[in-house]
Amino acid sequence: MEGKECLVTLKGYCSPLASTDYNINLAKRRVSCLRNYFNEYDNGIFQKYMQTDKGLLKFTEEAIGKLLADPTVSDNPNDQRNSVYSRKAAKERKIQIIAISTSAKKN
Repeated sequence: MEGKECLVTLKGYCSPLASTDYNINLAKRRVSCLRNYFNEYDNGIFQKYMQTDKGLLKFTEEAIGKLLADPTVSDNPNDQRNSVYSRKAAKERKIQIIAISTSAKKN
């Protein structure tokens, strides 16, 4: 990987229960948490690659929010069993690394 840039594409997901605006902000916070994890992992081993805009390790985000929710998950606030506590609903609250690509470093 020496001399290459690495672009990690992240996607945040949310429950269909909340509003789209809320979910977009929540998904952004989740993605931010994963970036922070990379920053702090193993006593900051990746920090030197992430420090500037010209760093070798960069992150980008795909579309986020309620629109990505599994349509079979209940969005009924009165149905907490299925909209909050079901296995399908829990799986909607996640962050994914959906792609990792490398390219020659640009000067």
